[in-house]
Amino acid sequence: MGAEDEDSLTRIMEGLDYDKIYIEAWRSTIARCEKNLERCDLKDALQIKSAGHFRRNIDRMLRKYKNELMGIEVLMLLIPILHHYEQFANSFVHLMDNEVEVSMMWGLLHLVLKLALESTEDLDRINRMVKSIGCKLEYMNETMSNFDNKGQKKKVYMDISTDLVNLWLNIILVFRDITLGGPKSLKWEEIMSRFKDVLSLVEEATGNFSRILARNAKEFRIEEFERLQALLQPETVTPTDSQLVFPCHMLPSHQNHRFFSRSKELDMINESLQPKASQKIMTSVAVHGLGGVGKTQIALTYAYQHRQDYDAIFWFHAQTITGLEQCVNEATKLLGIKESNPDAHNLVIFHDWLQSTDRTWLLIFDNAENEDWINSYWPHAVLDRGSILITSRKPSFGIYLARTSLPIEPFNPQDGPDFIFHLLHNRNPSTKEKSAACKLSNLVGGHALALTQASSLIYKRRWSIDKYLEMHTRHPQRLRDAHTVEWMHAGYPEGVKTVFLMSFQTLSDSASAMLSILALLAPDAIPESIFINESTILPLRLQFCSDEFEVSEVVEELAELTLVNRDSETNKLSVHRLVQSERRFYSGVDVQTAFDDASLLLFHAFPQQVHGRTFEPQFPQCDMLIQHLFSLRDILNNSLALNSKLQPSVMFCRVMCNAAYYLVEKGATKELEKTISVAMNAFRSSNLIEADPLAYAHLCNSAALEREMNGDFNSSKKLLEISKDIRCRELPPDHEDIWVVMNNLGNLSLSMGQPDEALRYHLICKDTVNPNVVRNVAINLTNIARAYTALGRFSDALEYLKKTKALRPRTEMSFRSYYYWAGNLYLAQENLDEAATMYRKGQEALTACGATLSPDMATCLYKLGVILLRQYQIQRDQAYLSDATKTFREAETIMELGKVADCEIARAGYMLSVALSIQNIDQKEAQEWREKSEAIRRKLQGERYDADAHSESTYDMLVESWVR
Repeated sequence: MGAEDEDSLTRIMEGLDYDKIYIEAWRSTIARCEKNLERCDLKDALQIKSAGHFRRNIDRMLRKYKNELMGIEVLMLLIPILHHYEQFANSFVHLMDNEVEVSMMWGLLHLVLKLALESTEDLDRINRMVKSIGCKLEYMNETMSNFDNKGQKKKVYMDISTDLVNLWLNIILVFRDITLGGPKSLKWEEIMSRFKDVLSLVEEATGNFSRILARNAKEFRIEEFERLQALLQPETVTPTDSQLVFPCHMLPSHQNHRFFSRSKELDMINESLQPKASQKIMTSVAVHGLGGVGKTQIALTYAYQHRQDYDAIFWFHAQTITGLEQCVNEATKLLGIKESNPDAHNLVIFHDWLQSTDRTWLLIFDNAENEDWINSYWPHAVLDRGSILITSRKPSFGIYLARTSLPIEPFNPQDGPDFIFHLLHNRNPSTKEKSAACKLSNLVGGHALALTQASSLIYKRRWSIDKYLEMHTRHPQRLRDAHTVEWMHAGYPEGVKTVFLMSFQTLSDSASAMLSILALLAPDAIPESIFINESTILPLRLQFCSDEFEVSEVVEELAELTLVNRDSETNKLSVHRLVQSERRFYSGVDVQTAFDDASLLLFHAFPQQVHGRTFEPQFPQCDMLIQHLFSLRDILNNSLALNSKLQPSVMFCRVMCNAAYYLVEKGATKELEKTISVAMNAFRSSNLIEADPLAYAHLCNSAALEREMNGDFNSSKKLLEISKDIRCRELPPDHEDIWVVMNNLGNLSLSMGQPDEALRYHLICKDTVNPNVVRNVAINLTNIARAYTALGRFSDALEYLKKTKALRPRTEMSFRSYYYWAGNLYLAQENLDEAATMYRKGQEALTACGATLSPDMATCLYKLGVILLRQYQIQRDQAYLSDATKTFREAETIMELGKVADCEIARAGYMLSVALSIQNIDQKEAQEWREKSEAIRRKLQGERYDADAHSESTYDMLVESWVR
């Protein structure tokens, strides 16, 4: 850079000439465009001169892509967002002293959309980016419209404009790299990082200017107060301290002698409010938390415990503006100011005294709701004395007004039961009572007010805690109505119903809909992404879900009332159990609508069953959502059991079908059985089989697999036949779902001891399998090998297993499709060493993919135990016997952890009993395992149970063929 250039740059920077800085940056961007863009792209971009040109090109695109629904939907939903970009661009142009050209912003955005529409794979990604930035700009535009500092605004607009143009340019370069097959110099990971930087820049600017506006408003209030103070000076003189009455403690009631625990919170409040001797500041703390969690009682207890520290304590009821006015008037009277003055005069007098007195004072705003009201009554002019304590559901008071923020949580699992016994005056509870108290505390999530009301009812009706829990299960609504406020302390006379009613009635329609859905899900770890659905046509009440930014605003509204918590690290929500319970009982909620909405959103969030293909790559997503499906399932199950009005929808049945298939793959037999039972009842009770026969066929397929896992082969066959009949009727002959059910019938035939029939099915599947679905080809080859093994055709079996191995990488499926069945093949030929080698390789494959505690690992260990026991029987080496016992124990442990089918536990338990009996170390344990296994077999076989049949093969016939 030459001296002349340096001088020019210095003059620009010294003068903060943002016009020139932007022009230089713009020239750099244009130069980069000319250098990197293809000539046709550059020409295309430079033709878009304005937002009007951009809209006309949108119209052309709509005509071009009229037959592509996704493209049409993206373009239509983009049109409203353009206004925010246009408002941003126009504001920037008007800010600059010299005329600037912003056409490149529109030209590059046009190119981005054009290329995205040609590459549908990335269309959704680009759509989300454009909409998210537009939503952020909307909020920024609104904030900036109230800000007058032109110089500060220029820099922000310049930075965002430049970053936006560079983001669009980088996206175009990535598209062109991919299209031309060139090096991906800017991968999507980097693009997403740049995109997030743009969002952060807009958010940071909005936040900074919001804070400046808030500070300006505060300064304006102080100036206004001082002007009013000056005007009133001739009329009203604030009395001196010598003329007033001290101590002056204006508290709402007597001390709460039932107050319990919370010493940590009280210490933290005191630490926040008591300044060090060297400090001359006004201290303040905002205590916030769920309604009824104990905030008011904590504040009241603090005030009584520290009366000696304050000459004056003023308790203001801050829920209404009228309450604040009355408290100010009462405070001036209590101080000894006899004159009757208008409310505004009294507030000035009161603030003037707070500012001028040498006395120590504490001002408490209890149950603060409206920030503007508290701001109006906040002594902004007081800087060097006094203390203020706020209680509120809203955490924002700890950000905008108070110096310190202190969240109040419900009682923990230890303090909750102790609080119950404290209220019931039970100082020596029995073990049974402690257990019941833990259940009650957990039921209401340690909520102080709910525990107080429950304890009051228990005491009045002379119930045990167990009796209360029983009544809660049988008559929840009547029990809720029976709760009274008799034990409520005078400082907080509201009941649970009233507390939450006040919150519910203030919610917007969108927040109300979201909370109603959240009330039906599991209370913790709720992914916020459940509510973000930009690609589905939703009912009007859920339209907020089509906009990620609007979803975040709805969450903010609920969090501000402490109705939900949001973990910013995981983007997951949590809801207190009592909030859920009260929301479900709230008369303003249509639970059926909320249930249908939850079913719809979860259906679109949960991976969907496609042609029987594995969910394995999507297990993490399924794991994250499954507990919320269980919650919906259990709510409907309880509803059907009580003959209530809640009815399942088609979407509920569909999402349960997908959940069932996932549970089949996970081998989670206990949850699978319950899920299938509820889903079957849902289909039948609401006559939904005809509404969606294919979904019912999917469910029958999963139900058949569950029955096969549990050894009920006859029921399994009936269900598979139903599934096959529906699919053959509803689908074309070559459809993959028909192949799936035929494959499952072949597997079931092998489980039923019919290898010839199994081979027939699998050879039919061999002729109809889709060669492009490698997994299905590998499964078919494996199943043919299994059938040949059962028929004793070992060379044919080995040939097919080798074909399988060539198709599969070293993953968990390798174990299924090669190592395990190769081990079984060698075991059938009594080649114990080779069989053991294969099973151990299977273990290695499972360990490599993190499946060390999977049901497959347990099955592998079981087979190794069988081999070790046979080797002992051949060689009489005690080491084999000891290793066999150890291996069977490991298998049993994993099976118990993995909740596998009882028939597998029985088989492993029987073989463990055999090994223990031979060892002759602990015959009692051996007998216990034998009896446990026999009991399971007796239950499973029913009338077919043979008390004299005790062998490995007897128990083998209990389990499905996959694990034999």
